[in-house]
Amino acid sequence: GFDGFQTGARPQGWTFTNCNADSDSYTGAGYFGLALPSIKLDETGDAITTRRFAQGSGELNFWLRGSSISLSSSLLVEEYYASTWQTLVDVSGIGNTGATFGPYEINPATEQLRFTYNKVTGNLAFDDVMLAAATPSPTAIPPRSPTPSPTPSALPTPPRTPTPFGFK
Repeated sequence: GFDGFQTGARPQGWTFTNCNADSDSYTGAGYFGLALPSIKLDETGDAITTRRFAQGSGELNFWLRGSSISLSSSLLVEEYYASTWQTLVDVSGIGNTGATFGPYEINPATEQLRFTYNKVTGNLAFDDVMLAAATPSPTAIPPRSPTPSPTPSALPTPPRTPTPFGFK
């Protein structure tokens, strides 16, 4: 989330290109994810770049909502690794109701993420960026062969001599 963005708080190390003013936020009901505010992207080229982070595989999720947005408007998500920006996903068909997008699996060498708005019409609310460790795929465990049970060996049992009850 971008808690306090509307009052000047910025996540440490993040860069906001053309969307760094306190007014570049939505605080109205339905225009943010888990908590207010969200970032308002209202022009082509508005971009948000994360701080650098430790490399490792992970899954990316984020929350979006259009405001009178064209289905042709999009959010380009890029990952930085091998000293260059690579396209992770170009999200289009964003509706005018809020939704979480992802998970998108990032390259294990990724050090940074960038989100850039391409506007045809309308604005975009952006919130709740989450990068979590990748969920391992379940692997099938092959069935075990039944372990043969040891065959009981027949030991001779000595005959019992009956002792009458109460008598010696």
